[in-house]
Amino acid sequence: MPTITSINKLFQNLKTLFGENNVSKYFYFLDTELKENEEKLSHLYLIKNFTTPFVITTVDQFLLSFLQVGKYYTKRVMFRNSGLLVDEVHLLNPLMLYLLVKFIKIFSKIYNLKVLFMSATLSTSLVRFLKEELGITKNAFLDFLDGYKEKRRVLWRFFEKNISENDVIEEMIKIKNKGKRVLVIVNTVNEAIKVGKKLESDYKLKYGKDFIILHSRFMYLHRKEKEEWIEKLKNKPHILISTQVCEVSLDISYEYLFTELASLPSLIQRFGRVNRYGEKTNEVNVFIFKPEIKKRYPYSKEEIEKAKKIIKELEETLKNEKEILEKMDEVLTYEDLIKEINTAKKEVDLQSWEKITKFFFSLNLKEEKATKFLEYREGATVLVIPHPDCIFDKIKERVRELINKSFEGLSFEKAEKLFAEIKEIAIPVPIWLVRD
Repeated sequence: MPTITSINKLFQNLKTLFGENNVSKYFYFLDTELKENEEKLSHLYLIKNFTTPFVITTVDQFLLSFLQVGKYYTKRVMFRNSGLLVDEVHLLNPLMLYLLVKFIKIFSKIYNLKVLFMSATLSTSLVRFLKEELGITKNAFLDFLDGYKEKRRVLWRFFEKNISENDVIEEMIKIKNKGKRVLVIVNTVNEAIKVGKKLESDYKLKYGKDFIILHSRFMYLHRKEKEEWIEKLKNKPHILISTQVCEVSLDISYEYLFTELASLPSLIQRFGRVNRYGEKTNEVNVFIFKPEIKKRYPYSKEEIEKAKKIIKELEETLKNEKEILEKMDEVLTYEDLIKEINTAKKEVDLQSWEKITKFFFSLNLKEEKATKFLEYREGATVLVIPHPDCIFDKIKERVRELINKSFEGLSFEKAEKLFAEIKEIAIPVPIWLVRD
């Protein structure tokens, strides 16, 4: 699954169907959820190693187990005679897609591994790549795209202005005051903070009551609190300001969307957060704004220009949702996809991995060639504990208390719990920002 939120939701559903003892979930922050339950925390080793019949996890766990990094390889035995379901395969970056397909090619016969790829927006180029690389036949694809011919849940209007301009902010508030739910999606954390500050300082909206901000640079502790707030207010008027994190991580439906122009695949994901359970709209419910592209921007100028052309072409004229999905093939051709994958392959040396590990030996994390595999990921981050003096929140003293605690003399169980508590207050910071 692509996100922790989607993992948690599927876990609850499968647990109801198959029983708690038959289903487990695992992701990096799982210990923070188990820290108060000593029995479950003591079973974390078994959970990490996928010992239940049904396991819900992220694609990273699969890749790292076959990259022979650290102790991840201990999971591999559990892949024998198993089924691997990869949801939202279109969200994988070029390197992760390449590695996933590479390992499936190498190990699927050895492990008798059955694989199912799933996506609501599977481009023709990605279909062709999977077919050619894995020898998938045409009959192995189930295409439900025709269902989108009956739907048109969004209509949009494009503006050559910034999303944080006063008249745009005032329109957001006006719609919210009519009892509507408003979703605002921007492309950077700084822009999210900028819009939030305007709502609070210039227009006197109350944070945590009228609006909330969600982005990737929150403590895991606060991230969970914000998602609970969103769930609690899902049927009440409010404004949610978010970055790309809401594109797949939240099961939400808003009545209006204000968004910065992004790549077409990202825009399609954002459209899916509006009128989610409806069929057709005859009024504009999406407002798209020109972004201010700066250094370290998540999208290239070429991606933005391609998306703008299509958005302008279909502005207020979209017939059905299949029409926009078909435009994906104009944005990312098969040749473009192969070029991106080949560029990603150059960043790592897979032949060295094969030579060093012989597909068997565990690779030392200090090995430079191994760390390149782990670092070459979109949005690669490192966890950073903020200094208490940087925190303007009730959590400040809790952070001060935790960073002054020592692991010395603690039992294994208590050390595990302390480590989980520290992880919960750490903030994911992009590696490029730390290096800069």
